Amino acid sequence: MARVIAVLFCALLMAVLCTAQVNFSPNWGKRAASSEGCKASMDSIMYLYKLIQ
Repeated sequence: MARVIAVLFCALLMAVLCTAQVNFSPNWGKRAASSEGCKASMDSIMYLYKLIQ
């Protein structure tokens, strides 16, 4: 019985840790001051365009 409880506890602990890793973000709750990080460069767009063709 103790072995079953230990296995269930370990499984629950792993699930909680995985959920914490997926939900973590260093910028959580902050408003973006600039949107420059979202702009794609023309070189990368042209590369993707040529790759699709």
